[in-house]
Parts: sequence; C-alpha cells; structure tokens
Amino acid sequence: MKLSASKNQPLAAVRQAGRTLTETMVASALMVLVTITIVICNIAGLKFAEFVQPKVQNSQYARQTVARIIEEVRCANSVQVGTGTDTGFTPVGSSRPQVGNAIRIFPSTNMSQYIYYYLDTNNASVVEMPLGSSNGTAIATFVTNNTPFSFENYSGATLTNPANNAVLSVQLQMRRNSAVAGVGDSYQVRSRITRRNIL
Repeated sequence: MKLSASKNQPLAAVRQAGRTLTETMVASALMVLVTITIVICNIAGLKFAEFVQPKVQNSQYARQTVARIIEEVRCANSVQVGTGTDTGFTPVGSSRPQVGNAIRIFPSTNMSQYIYYYLDTNNASVVEMPLGSSNGTAIATFVTNNTPFSFENYSGATLTNPANNAVLSVQLQMRRNSAVAGVGDSYQVRSRITRRNIL
C-alpha cells in the first residue's frame, strides 16, 4: 500500500502517525521493567524501615531511662552505691570496690528521705522508688548485667572507698525484642554522672 499525502498534510506526518507492533511491545516491556523495579525498591525500603525501627525505639527508650537518673544525681546532696532489693539496702563498705545493683539518692541532708533504684534480678528490670513512696516502677526491662551502678574516679577506675567527688557510672546492658518477627536488639547504655555540689 502506498502512502500519499493530502493537500493539507505533509508525507512525513503520515509516516509518523502510527507505531509498529514491535515498537509497541518494546515500549510496553520497558514500562513493565521500570514499574517492577520501583515496586521492588519500595518493598525493600519498607523492610529496611521495619529493621531500623526497633533500634530507633531502643535509643529513645535508653535516653528516657538514663535521663531521670542523671537529673536526680546531679541535684543530689549525696549518693550511695550498694546491694538492694525491694525490702532493703546495704551500702558497699570501705576498702571494697564501690559496685552494686542499687543506689540511694539523697536530695537533702535528711538521710531518711531518698530516691531508690535497684535491679530486680527476678524480672531483669531496674526499679525506681520515688521519694516518699514504697511502690516501685520498672524503668528499664530486659537488663542482662547484674551490677549496673558503680563509683569511679575522673579517669574511669572503680573506687574502693566512697568519695565525695566520685563519678557515678550507670551501665545498662539490655536485650529488647520487637513486634517484628525475628527482629531484636542487644545494646548497652552507659552514663557517667557527677553531682553539682561535690565540694
């Protein structure tokens, strides 16, 4: 069949008016490949976001856990490290490493009023007992180390005697699972805190 141009339409426009079956198939195949690539990238991005989300949540959880201890220690009149449970506390004696599973924070010179933190080994959680309260609240769960509190000197060495200018080291090693199947996160939080009024 011979193409012929009308009076108002040039011959080149008539030749470009249609596409062959081969051209249409190639264009369709390319469009399908691009669409599949975009979908695969999107699915991979969603899976990566699910993997990262527990780490972001754990980072936020760790900051919230340590932040309250930091502020209370900084404002404290004195701090003791020792061994404790929900029913009692024994400070570490002299000439012994100042390491334990509990701390008592005294906001004032009144030694009968204190804020108390201890590691409950039965539940693997750090429990806070606020000032004037006998009911504890778990502030950190799935704690795997047994002695999260210690007194150190300025260079990080553990002290063997209580000192007024001691640095309180809080180290929490935790393992938290996620709602995403098979995704969990083991991590460690460490903070070194000094009281503002150490003189």
